[in-house]
Amino acid sequence: MEPIIARLNVTAIFCDVDDFCQQFEQAWSQQPQLPSMPGEKHSSSRLRFKT
Repeated sequence: MEPIIARLNVTAIFCDVDDFCQQFEQAWSQQPQLPSMPGEKHSSSRLRFKT
């Protein structure tokens, strides 16, 4: 019995994923983005651990 990797065409999978990413980025750039509100506070997130 051959391993599953031997049955997969890795190049075809890579090309399909790459095509999807290119189409997604193009569609994403055409979508209107939410504008920033005047006075909007941009704080950095902080993760604190209790010790």
